[in-house]
Amino acid sequence: MRTLIVLTVVTVVGFAAAIPSLAAPTPGPSATPAPKQLSGVVVTAQRHQTPIGRTSRHVWILSAADLERLGAATAADALRFVPGTVVQEYGAYGSLATVALRGASTSQTLILINGLPANEPDTGSFDFSTLPASTIDHIEVVQGGSSTLYGSAAMGGVINIVTKEPVSAGSATAIAQWGYRGEFTRGLGVTLGAQNFLGRVDVQTVSANNEFAYPAYGILYPAGVRTNDDAKEENTSVNLNGRLGAVLAAATLQNNASNIGSPGSVFSPFGPAQPSGLARQQRIYQRMNLDFDLPLARSEFELQLSTDGRRLHFYDPTPPFAYDTQGNANSRQIALRATMEVGQSNVVTTGYDAGNDTALFDFAFAGVPYGGPPVQCEGIAKNKPCVARDTTSALYLQDEEHAPNSPFSVSAGVRNEQSAGTKPVSVPSTGAILKLSDAFDLVANYARAFRNPNLDERYYPGYGDPALLPEYGATFDGGVRARGSHGDFNLAYFGADTNNLIINVPFDKFGDVHPVNVSRARVRGIESSISRDLGRFAHASIAYTDYLRAVDYALAFSGNRLLYRPTATASATAWVARGTWTYGLDTVFVGRRYADEANTELMRPYVTTSVHVKKRISSRFAVTLQVDNLENNSSAEDVLGYPVIGRAFSIRVSTR
Repeated sequence: MRTLIVLTVVTVVGFAAAIPSLAAPTPGPSATPAPKQLSGVVVTAQRHQTPIGRTSRHVWILSAADLERLGAATAADALRFVPGTVVQEYGAYGSLATVALRGASTSQTLILINGLPANEPDTGSFDFSTLPASTIDHIEVVQGGSSTLYGSAAMGGVINIVTKEPVSAGSATAIAQWGYRGEFTRGLGVTLGAQNFLGRVDVQTVSANNEFAYPAYGILYPAGVRTNDDAKEENTSVNLNGRLGAVLAAATLQNNASNIGSPGSVFSPFGPAQPSGLARQQRIYQRMNLDFDLPLARSEFELQLSTDGRRLHFYDPTPPFAYDTQGNANSRQIALRATMEVGQSNVVTTGYDAGNDTALFDFAFAGVPYGGPPVQCEGIAKNKPCVARDTTSALYLQDEEHAPNSPFSVSAGVRNEQSAGTKPVSVPSTGAILKLSDAFDLVANYARAFRNPNLDERYYPGYGDPALLPEYGATFDGGVRARGSHGDFNLAYFGADTNNLIINVPFDKFGDVHPVNVSRARVRGIESSISRDLGRFAHASIAYTDYLRAVDYALAFSGNRLLYRPTATASATAWVARGTWTYGLDTVFVGRRYADEANTELMRPYVTTSVHVKKRISSRFAVTLQVDNLENNSSAEDVLGYPVIGRAFSIRVSTR
């Protein structure tokens, strides 16, 4: 009943907001104000540049203006405002931050950087804290299974992060931000070069103390003060583009280095935990992407090469169980794509993807390292550091038919992928659009999707199982979308049925776990959003997603709610500009969810609100005052045992 009432209100308001704007003029606001669904161009939905109204996928775009207005330090901060998105941050700035789509897990959600996969080969997830928002041009979110075009992990959907490109030589930007508990951000961006070759360099450093008090959570989670939670991060990004004859060439190089305190969880099911005051994490990410694009009259050819490297050093000298771990992971990829117009109604996309992943697991306990050179991981390697490897190759084909003067469009595709150690996978997909008018579309999609076990799940010593099978899923959605000159409306019913779901199961009294394939899981939900311009210099948007079902059918947990799947999520954002002043308010709601597979640890729902006031001092300088978590809601944690900072103030000085 609650869901029906909410959806009825959203539907009525949405159509009321969309219809009056259809015949209105189109001046639009001065900047992209909020996640847009039905305007602009999206790349990821069809893996080639496609007007967003011609894809059956539900797609949202967050611009650089959105990230700046929301005061986002990372993309994860802004993705909370996209329907069907769940963000998990492990505490204050610098902590691990992951994102999941449509009830999938983080490892079932594929993250791309400039169109190529960026999920870590060993953990299977992507840490959004490693990519600052200041380097991002825009983000494209494609909901629903997308394995046909992108392969493993695209079960919940795809998030494509497009980094900033150099636009005009001689331009420069700078930021300086002072925040709560000693957080200090400073950054500089400069573009150099000539007309046919431009380069942009962005440099940013962030430091934060992150020492704060937190309240009790139940009986076993006493109140305390969060210490050893400091963070220091340095980011450098270089973007180059130019012409090599008829070929458009681009290169992106990124380096992210961080040193953070790692106190761990303050909660334990076996009694009050004692967070470590000495544990540290040192991490370096290095990413490189090369892109060569040849656009022709009725076709386009693209070659992409990338290499991602990560060094993670984690240690805790606290006696009596001092330990020191190091995990190195590397991923190399190549992608070839050809898109061709065939006749007047068909667009055919075909391509080849290949990748090579490597992970090194190295340990030392109580100051005594394991001896000998690394060995190839076989089963559960013991007493030696080990190296795990994986290779994949895939071919895909997709045909899109947009018949002239027809209200009906359809697309269909298939992918065949081979991965070392598992059986080949073939996954089809299909989608359809029925245009009821220039303003209304009915859309539907069905896709098979999969996720290969990551290297941790297969080979991590004392944990992994090389006999694990890939997860397989059937995903679908159907809905309506409306667009006008001043607003967008979206309503969709979605679902996913997953077989061979991989979960962690305890195997001893100490709480040690190992991954196993279980029978299946089922997700059903409804997502809706309204985005409306309120005049030339004002905007408001509302998004609501209800996860009707998120059921785990593992034998030990049959009928339980899937781990960390909320009952519902919602967001609202509004801003208005008056002269040189801009005022904004943003609110996020996350419903109840369970922090364990057994469904014994129920986490409270929470609401947080941010407000900001921005003053343009001149055509190039602006000052922004922002208050986050206005409610001082210290229960607004995404992961049990990782408390969040309460009300936080920041002041930002920026140029453009």
